[in-house]
Amino acid sequence: MEYKSKVLTTLTLSILGSVTGYFLSDPSILESCRNYPGCNSMVVGEYIGVPLLLFSVVFAIISLVLLFARDEIFRSWSKFARIFLPIAAILIILSPSQPSFLNPDRELTTWWMAGLFLVISILLITWEWWRTGSPNAALK
Repeated sequence: MEYKSKVLTTLTLSILGSVTGYFLSDPSILESCRNYPGCNSMVVGEYIGVPLLLFSVVFAIISLVLLFARDEIFRSWSKFARIFLPIAAILIILSPSQPSFLNPDRELTTWWMAGLFLVISILLITWEWWRTGSPNAALK
């Protein structure tokens, strides 16, 4: 049951991250940020707010699913997440801030990485759930 506490912690942090990401990417907050010389609204909104919001929402969804899964499924998913997330972070960081021909910008890369992470995670969880036995066994 130790993994359940990890999932609940991830869910809590995801909700906090979603709220924080929403406020950091909110246009009214970014407008007030422009009034301060040390605040770069592009960095706060596009580089921090949007990725934090998207990945936090995805983690919240996955955490809700993993809350009803068995330990083996969680361990399998966590191995995937440990590989995928650093690669996604590097791709997002290396993406240009402005789009060019056949070269997506940082925000589009963030959307694609978050969407891909969600789809692959759900497929992996479903596969492991099916492979390891009946889904009803997780509820016991």
